[in-house]
Amino acid sequence: MPLSARAKEVMREPHVDDANIAEAKDDPISKLLIILPRLKKKPIQLQWDIRVFGVDSFDVPLYISLPDALEIVGGNSMLNISVIQLWAMYMDKLSVEQAQAQVYGFIEPQSIQKSGNTQVQIQQYMQTWMSDSRRHIYMAPYIDGSHWQLMVIIPKEYTVVWFCSLHRKPSHEIKCQLQGIVSGANILSGRARSSKSLHFIYPKCNKQQDSFECGYYIMYWMRAIVSAGIIDSWAQVFQDPSPLPEDEIIKIREQWATFFLQSI
Repeated sequence: MPLSARAKEVMREPHVDDANIAEAKDDPISKLLIILPRLKKKPIQLQWDIRVFGVDSFDVPLYISLPDALEIVGGNSMLNISVIQLWAMYMDKLSVEQAQAQVYGFIEPQSIQKSGNTQVQIQQYMQTWMSDSRRHIYMAPYIDGSHWQLMVIIPKEYTVVWFCSLHRKPSHEIKCQLQGIVSGANILSGRARSSKSLHFIYPKCNKQQDSFECGYYIMYWMRAIVSAGIIDSWAQVFQDPSPLPEDEIIKIREQWATFFLQSI
């Protein structure tokens, strides 16, 4: 991704410390630019409490690197998984602030990707986390190939709300895997064994125009769900297939940058 003139200028600065952040412009993207030299030297590791994802951050480390920050600064490239991990942490923080910590749970994105995880590992993680944490709704950012999608899983209701900015539906393989995960989570939670099939809901959600925007779309939907406290009526709430306005994507970039700067 080509760097802006301002980004190149900041990258040439010989030394930047935390005090420089206060001297940046008011907008979070300008503040993020200030720490690019620090990220150029080495990535910044962030940690989360185990209650956020049900996995220890030492086992699934999160590093924000220079390329990650540049994705947010530029706003015109595919988002790395670490960017989405941090956003899920932010959504958990937002749900706690809104007294919805027992409503919304979040699935750690790296732990459910095909690359590096077996199907058994993915199923064991998800159903164990769901049965242990007992939240009403779980949001699972999932990357299929090079495309981000959002699974909203409601175990007690045997329901999955499927958000895709290309309006694609899940494959038969994913449907079967989710059936096993939800059934297993309910059994582990002490509910009666059921042969009930998963019900999939496909809201008429926003459809992207460019090839790189899918990550921002799932971030937008996650924020919309938590901010508005949405727990049902998915097809009625989400019925706008138009592309996201540019100012919404800018707002997401600024919120990500703000949370990152607060976390370091």
